[in-house]
Parts: sequence; structure tokens; C-alpha cells
Amino acid sequence: MQKWYVLSTKLHAERQVASHLLHAGGEVYLPMIPVAQPRRDRPVDRPFFPGYLFVRYDLEQLGVSKLRYTPGLRGVVMFGGEPAVVADADVARVRAQLAKPQMWDKSGTPLEPGDPVEILQEPFQDLDAVFDRRLTPTARVRVFLRYLERHELARKSVEHLIPLELDGNLVRKKETRR
Repeated sequence: MQKWYVLSTKLHAERQVASHLLHAGGEVYLPMIPVAQPRRDRPVDRPFFPGYLFVRYDLEQLGVSKLRYTPGLRGVVMFGGEPAVVADADVARVRAQLAKPQMWDKSGTPLEPGDPVEILQEPFQDLDAVFDRRLTPTARVRVFLRYLERHELARKSVEHLIPLELDGNLVRKKETRR
């Protein structure tokens, strides 16, 4: 009976292992996310789980040995000496979640509306900004620049949000300080 298993790969060999298993007739799922890259006009796809992928396989009938000699493969992930089985529903949930249009910064951190971000290039580099949304599949995004205006006579400050469209590779999620 075919089940989903997790395979561990060598560093940066996820695509190689996936390709080999696909050519061997297996069902493979390598979750990928678009990650914005500096000085590139579009995002680069990176594995969502670096060093791992899912394969639908009948281990009882075919055995582990057929997988063992796959180029770039470290092995089948095991728990208590048994191969780790992933439920079909869990794989479907990962697929559905990653199918949603999201934006990821260059470190692979998802950007959600309202997240504080840094703009990595002049002229807006040191201004406060908030991520709004992804505008295009090729990483065009909208952020709001936060501008604080202080009224001395009224003794209060008014915050203005100014929309700005730019390439997603120029935006990085700010680390929150604890």
C-alpha cells in the first residue's frame, strides 16, 4: 500500500532526488516557495523544508533498498526504527497552504499584511514601512511608508501611511525585539 514518507537529502540536493524519483515512476512532492532575491527581477524558488521532500511509495512491497541508492539521498526519516509515515491529509494541507498567494522575503520568512518591513535600498532605506500585499506573481509588492507628523499647537502626532509599490526583493521583514 502506498503511503507518504519523508526523505532526507544532502545539502541542496532536493531537486536532484525529486527528479530521480520522478523518472523512476514515483510520486514526489517537493514543497517550494518563491523567495525574493536582491538584484534579480523575479523570485527564486527554494524548498520550504530544506533537505527534505515527500515521496508516495509502497515500502512493504518495494522495500527501502530501492530508495537507498538514489543520488543525493541521505535516507528515509525514521522514528523508533520505523519509517515516518505522513498522512495524506497532512500533505494535502501543506499543498493547500503553499498554493495560497503569499510573499516570502529573501530569508524565506513569510510576509503578512501589517508586518513591519525594512526597505533595503535608497531612497527609502531607513524609513518605517509596513507590508501590505503582493501585487504580481513576479514579486511586485505594496508597502505603506509610515510618516509621523507632529503638531506642536495641538500637542499631538498624526500618523500618515503613504503607499509605495516596489520589487519584493527590496523588502525584508523586520526582526521583532523582545
